[in-house]
Amino acid sequence: MASIDSPYRVDDETAVDTIWANRVFGDINNRIKALEGTQASVDAAVDELKTFGLERIDEALRPAAEEIAALVNLGALLSANSASAVTIGTSQQTLTIDATDRNRFAPASYLAIVSVGTPDNVMSGTLVSYDRESGALVVDVDTVAGSGTHSDWRISVGVPPNATHSGQTDNPHLVTAAQVGAPTTAELTAAVDQAKADVIGAAGAALDTLGEAEARIQAAEATIGTNSTSISSLETTVAAKLSLAGGTMAGALILDANPSGDLGAAPKQYVDQQVATAGAMELLASATASASASISFTGLSSAFFAYMLDLDGLYGSDAQQLLLRTSTDGGSTYDSGSSDYSGSYVYATYSTGPTAVGSSGDSRLTLAHATFQSSTSRTSMRIIIYNPSATLYTRFSWAGATGQFADTITGAGQRESATDVDAIQLFYNSGTIAAGTAKLYGLKAA
Repeated sequence: MASIDSPYRVDDETAVDTIWANRVFGDINNRIKALEGTQASVDAAVDELKTFGLERIDEALRPAAEEIAALVNLGALLSANSASAVTIGTSQQTLTIDATDRNRFAPASYLAIVSVGTPDNVMSGTLVSYDRESGALVVDVDTVAGSGTHSDWRISVGVPPNATHSGQTDNPHLVTAAQVGAPTTAELTAAVDQAKADVIGAAGAALDTLGEAEARIQAAEATIGTNSTSISSLETTVAAKLSLAGGTMAGALILDANPSGDLGAAPKQYVDQQVATAGAMELLASATASASASISFTGLSSAFFAYMLDLDGLYGSDAQQLLLRTSTDGGSTYDSGSSDYSGSYVYATYSTGPTAVGSSGDSRLTLAHATFQSSTSRTSMRIIIYNPSATLYTRFSWAGATGQFADTITGAGQRESATDVDAIQLFYNSGTIAAGTAKLYGLKAA
């Protein structure tokens, strides 16, 4: 820029007139015009410099600012996260600190390890070692709560357990719910919920608050107050009902079904049915032999006074005896002691008179003597079993025909023990039952 020499300097001899003023201000005007031409480029240069400078400052200072912001909170130094899958338990546990937390993390001497998703799952213990480069953190865990394997751990400063806590007498001092026998939050919540459920019961949504119940009671009271005639009618109706304590009925009592239990009331039709069927025979079971070792029937009970067993077309190997045994354990085993049975029978053939056979002690009842048997020479017989469920000697009687020429047989016998019989078994003394049918009927108890 030009100095303030002439043409702007004046002295005592300078004539400050119109000519001087025009010359001076004309020069100033020219200089200002020149500066105005460069103003736009200067402004652009300044703006560019500002933008570049701010970008460089941001690049240089942002990481440091973020680190400083993270470190402003002391917890940033003393806490970190880990995604290691670790099962809750005492003894040494190893976790890998997340890469973003490793450099700043400064673990305390005693640490608390908490599952972020389920905070009730906690481990705490003493720091063993920490490798900042690998993130490996080793903690000697001495206290746990919860269970299971988790992978959302938050590690922070923990409070070591107070070994002398039980001896402290200062009040107050830090205690746990378990130490004083207090219920947990979950237990309290469950108890409150159960109490609410007990009060509400089966009232339903319309009566599940005290306010709703009060409103309903008030409405009922109002209705009663305006319906005294209806109440009087109701009282008359109730007075005409039979008391639970009993009384005399003026009319007939109609039951809608037969009794389903032993102590149920029985209508006349049920009694009539029982009377009609008492003593009637009922087919209970049947069996067909085919090279069978035996034929058995189980389930004999007190529902029937006696049983009838009809045999037709039984035959086995030639000249074998037809035998019977009983069971007291539902057919699991059959009584076969040497003196469990006694009995006798008489048989007669077309060519000989009656022959008696008997025994006062045997391992089975003999129903038919050994005679010729084949597909055309079979045994047909009816056996009666008397009251087998009674704790008496169970008795039998039988009659029928057997052999090639229909030898006649009649007999009787008993089980030599005062115990209930609940199953019977038929078999030959040798070989199998080649063929034949057996049907068991029950005679209903009156």
